[in-house]
Amino acid sequence: MKEGYLAAGYNYVGIDDCWLEKERDSNNRMVADRQRFPSGIMALADYPNYSSIAKHCNLWRNYGDIQDSWTSLKNIMQWFAKNQDELVKYAGPGHWNDPDMLDQARVQMAVWSILAAPLLMSVDLAIIRPEFKEVLLNEDVIAVRIRKGS
Repeated sequence: MKEGYLAAGYNYVGIDDCWLEKERDSNNRMVADRQRFPSGIMALADYPNYSSIAKHCNLWRNYGDIQDSWTSLKNIMQWFAKNQDELVKYAGPGHWNDPDMLDQARVQMAVWSILAAPLLMSVDLAIIRPEFKEVLLNEDVIAVRIRKGS
């Protein structure tokens, strides 16, 4: 990766799919794979037993999807602040909390650097804006993650 992402520590590609059926439901909504997730995604998401999840998953979403607003970002950060004592004992190499794609780039990078969450990019690197690339490759923030041992 000539852009410097690999050197900065971004060394995996994750595909955020393979959870759904090939056909949509009668309301044209995506539905969970009935064989892999017989109770559906919501039942899986609502299940609280993090120690069991840690045995079978490398990454799990702890909160709802991010929306493009400071309110949504603040809600996610407040939820993690209130629940971090419970979550931290299950997070570590191979077992990560996922606060979703936090918006507001600099805040996102700062929060991810102190949470037990992997640094993930969800962007087309061919068209990424220079200011976002600068945030993603910020050596000082990445160094905080490395010192934390994640």
